[in-house]
Amino acid sequence: MVFNRIKTYFQQFRILKATRLLSVDAVRKWLDPCATFSYSQTGEDRIIDAIIGRVSEGYYVDVGCHHPQILSNTFAFYKKGWKGINIDANEKLIQEYQNWRPRDISLCAVISNKKQEVVFTEFDDPAVSSLSMEHIDEWSNHRKIINKRNVTTSTLQDILEEHMAPGNFDLLSIDVEGHDYEVLSSLNLNIYRPKLIVIEMHKFNIVNPGSSEIYEYLKVHNYNMIGYVIMNGYFLDALIKA
Repeated sequence: MVFNRIKTYFQQFRILKATRLLSVDAVRKWLDPCATFSYSQTGEDRIIDAIIGRVSEGYYVDVGCHHPQILSNTFAFYKKGWKGINIDANEKLIQEYQNWRPRDISLCAVISNKKQEVVFTEFDDPAVSSLSMEHIDEWSNHRKIINKRNVTTSTLQDILEEHMAPGNFDLLSIDVEGHDYEVLSSLNLNIYRPKLIVIEMHKFNIVNPGSSEIYEYLKVHNYNMIGYVIMNGYFLDALIKA
């Protein structure tokens, strides 16, 4: 098992980064052998791992991917041997992905359900930058706006077709600060079928799930909500045979 991990790290990372990560893992294991570690904001990667993480070479699509390690839903899986497509509107963060994750396809793009020119608002904390005016109004009371720029959106369908993503893949993660439904609905789920969709759902009412357009959209497309934790919904493809 240790040999396999070493082999995977040197496959996934450049030599210095693989050596660094192996050293950190070894020290952490020595200090607390019973601990588990999460790179995500609220433990999403641990939950994903419990649901579908047993495969060693999976495929993900991470929209609103932010940093390649910090607050990442997919870095733990890249370390295991997975690969996929990462998308974020922040060019500097995408450059970090290209440095840290050479086997991934990492793209600077803004995703929506139609191609159009929009204003993208950047905050001093890139994790809360957004297209959503409601989200921008809320966060402008807490964070400083540092830039507004005109961008042309792409659909997720077009991105996956252009980069020849597999029709059936393991994980779709969406976290785009209030514009999540528009990203989700830009993908034809009859053509591209992620096994698990993890999506941020602001103001979701677990007592009345049908009031959520995300919930209803995925229900119509044969996805079952199997969990909601803090801010994210977890939807499993109901068409997968047990």
